[in-house]
Amino acid sequence: MNFEALIAIINNSKNNDSTTNNSTTNNSTNNNSSNIRRVPISQDIQNELESHYKNILKNFLDEKDKVEFDGNYKCEDDEIYELEDFDWEKKIKNCDLTKEDFKNIITLNIISNDDFEKIKILIVSQIVSQDNYLIFQSMDNRKFIKPKSFLFYSNNTLNYEDKKGIKIDGNIDCIIELNSKRLFFTSFHNASKIFDLSDYYREATKTEINEFFSNEIFDGKIESDNLTSNIRKKIFLILKNETLQKVNKNFQQVKNYAEELGIDCFKKDKIELPKDNKKLKEIINFLNEDLYKSPISNAIYESNSKKMIK
Repeated sequence: MNFEALIAIINNSKNNDSTTNNSTTNNSTNNNSSNIRRVPISQDIQNELESHYKNILKNFLDEKDKVEFDGNYKCEDDEIYELEDFDWEKKIKNCDLTKEDFKNIITLNIISNDDFEKIKILIVSQIVSQDNYLIFQSMDNRKFIKPKSFLFYSNNTLNYEDKKGIKIDGNIDCIIELNSKRLFFTSFHNASKIFDLSDYYREATKTEINEFFSNEIFDGKIESDNLTSNIRKKIFLILKNETLQKVNKNFQQVKNYAEELGIDCFKKDKIELPKDNKKLKEIINFLNEDLYKSPISNAIYESNSKKMIK
């Protein structure tokens, strides 16, 4: 295993105008005027970090079952989400980081004293056998050690430390396996701080909601402003999975199952949209396959997490 580099993405918004107007900057040094910074570390610390991130990779990739992320399932402690064929260079937020930056690490600006507390993301480049990994950790105020904020014990005396520091722990946000272009993460919320994952899961927009309810399968109108965040997210998933097309194709079969669940809004070849929000939620849950009837007890259940196994 080789520890290759530690890179920081900083919040450099105040400097963006001045750097983009610098016409003398050439292509080989464009990164030096961006918000990407190289973080130099001593050999001793490099060896320690190599061991630290080796354990993290083992915990994430070897000791957890991988589950394809679809927005419908909440991972257990022994599971990890996976997205295949993930174009991380286009999806990463707030910078233009690419694989080439890690090949030309020496051309990146070294992080300065003024940059330190602007760090938003730490990125570790690590090689294991023939596999290349990028390990991402978002930073917030809790992870910074500010001068004179801690007392350190030395030579039988407590003293303030005037240096700045950061906390590097095992709570990383996501991992990219570069060779296979796979993204691994345990929290969608945290991974979304680093990458744009809106293609995979989000609230449906007003336009998408209007498109959804204007489908010919529905009869009636709905005010989109009254919909909850949870309903909007499920509408996004229903659209993404093309569920309405499947319902249209097998309408009678779907209608029969809806009636088994006590849903009475299927009339002839239409789904009547109710005025009652509780009934609307029931319909959306049904269309997102979050309602089911137990063949054992005949009880009807609502699921808030599901995973396809077959």
